[in-house]
Amino acid sequence: MTSGEDGTLRVQSLLDGRVLRTARIPVGSYNVQEAAGWIMTPSLDRGTFCVLDRRGRLVRRVQVAPSSHDACFVMTA
Repeated sequence: MTSGEDGTLRVQSLLDGRVLRTARIPVGSYNVQEAAGWIMTPSLDRGTFCVLDRRGRLVRRVQVAPSSHDACFVMTA
């Protein structure tokens, strides 16, 4: 879960909803995707693309454009 307004990503327990970890991400990161143990979120405000592991640890942050709205996973067999 993320609040794009304050630049915080929260990983929460599916069992009881408690917050397991918080991570700082760029402001404007509203669109969060998860697949195959990876989390990614583009920032509409900052134009960055962030990749986090399933525990919410930031693995990579890349400046991709002045504004970045969508992101998707492509998986091959």
